[in-house]
Amino acid sequence: VAEDLKKGLELDYWQSFSKQTKCYLVTAEQTYLAFLKSGEVKDFSLIGLEYCKALELEINKRFITPFINYIKDDKEEFLKICKTNEKNNKPKYFGYLPMIVDEEHYPKITFLTLGQFNFLLKRCLKGEYAFRKYKSFLEEKSSFNEFSFIKVFQEKLSIIVRKYRNAIAHQSPMNRKQCEHLRELIFFEKNSLLKIPLMAKKSV
Repeated sequence: VAEDLKKGLELDYWQSFSKQTKCYLVTAEQTYLAFLKSGEVKDFSLIGLEYCKALELEINKRFITPFINYIKDDKEEFLKICKTNEKNNKPKYFGYLPMIVDEEHYPKITFLTLGQFNFLLKRCLKGEYAFRKYKSFLEEKSSFNEFSFIKVFQEKLSIIVRKYRNAIAHQSPMNRKQCEHLRELIFFEKNSLLKIPLMAKKSV
């Protein structure tokens, strides 16, 4: 399955993924092909989960972890802007991104879920003051010539979170049609979420 994916995809697209992401994608594809051969399988949610895990991993690798280094010179100011309260000598923040930046008080929070990243992008699109630095980071890292990376990414991600990821999390079954739509949004269609970062990178 891995060899077939390498042959069927652009080389830089496949090579851009981490080893774990490739593992998730191969597992999803292998299971998908096995399910197609079985007329009795009706729940494709296991496959959908693997695609979501791959997307979540790549989002954090590309758009969350690098921000910690990007913000290091303005870290105190960023955390001060995002701070909403304090409890037991521990700062409380607006959203989860500041918790990842504040490694001292939140060492266990190191990544965002798809839903949390979707929330972050929506706040960026609304011009949220607390996340203006993060919006600048995204625009510098993944700028398109003709349209907003944030808007395009968020629109697709919102569909995934609302229609599929939340349903899977609540153990709702996923049929083949839904799974194939999710598969296209994340992995296979021309402007899939795993391809958009590469497209943005090429356009800079």
